[in-house]
Amino acid sequence: ELGYIGDLNATLGAPAGTMVAGVPAEQVQSQAGSAAQAAAAQAAAEATAAALAAQRLRRDAADVLTGPITILAGGAIQAVNGGNSVILSPNGIVGTVGGVPRFVFNVNTGSLMLAGDISGSTGTFGGSVSVGTASISGTSMTGSGAVILASGPFAFGTAARNLTFNGSDAPRLNGPWVSDSNLALSPLTVTTNVSYIGHGTFGSGITQSVIATVSGGAAPLTFLWSMNNFFQVGDSYVRLNFYAGATASVDVYVGWEANTGAEGELVCTVLDANGRAGRATVQVAAIGSV
Repeated sequence: ELGYIGDLNATLGAPAGTMVAGVPAEQVQSQAGSAAQAAAAQAAAEATAAALAAQRLRRDAADVLTGPITILAGGAIQAVNGGNSVILSPNGIVGTVGGVPRFVFNVNTGSLMLAGDISGSTGTFGGSVSVGTASISGTSMTGSGAVILASGPFAFGTAARNLTFNGSDAPRLNGPWVSDSNLALSPLTVTTNVSYIGHGTFGSGITQSVIATVSGGAAPLTFLWSMNNFFQVGDSYVRLNFYAGATASVDVYVGWEANTGAEGELVCTVLDANGRAGRATVQVAAIGSV
């Protein structure tokens, strides 16, 4: 009769010298124990690493998300801190302060709205850029601010004063742009060698040369002579004997006959290359009686 006390397996408790697949039972038992210890150590190491990673993630999240986190409908995530809120969703990102949007990024259209300034060293826009309420209208604009279209047209300024290019006509400066103050130009003044021409000799006439002198202005200068507020009674008359658009002098003839008269104002207007104008006047009269 045979008897055995111990575990019923080939290695544990087997008599010394028992062979298992050609290997002593005590050696097999030792190898199995070493493998079990190594597996336990690996499991412990993985658990420690997972705990450290979770701790680090919680710390990083706490550095950024300082307020409550809410999962909204449609998979959106909202972070709130006081009156500030940021919503991240599959459709885009929205940031608000006190319920007022400060930035909106639309994933579907690629559009971005910012309530503040944009700064950067370089940048490229593939579409149009609009500032304020500016809108191109014909060869001018409405509203105020600026607008640049991707196709080329642009407008800057206000409805009253602007620089506009509508894409077909030449760029236009609309409204007053040039003045003495913003160009720092010296004033253009015109004076004449006489201020009054009168004739008081019955039955004859006189000829007076009037010479205009200009100070300031940019060449070339254009001289325009004319008679204003002119009236004539009887045979007396006043006439410009010599007139030209680019000369600084004219001859004025004044004739007087009995009980007749003529009176007027000789005007010299000078235009310079910048469009500025100067003006001088000479009173002319031939009035009397015998």
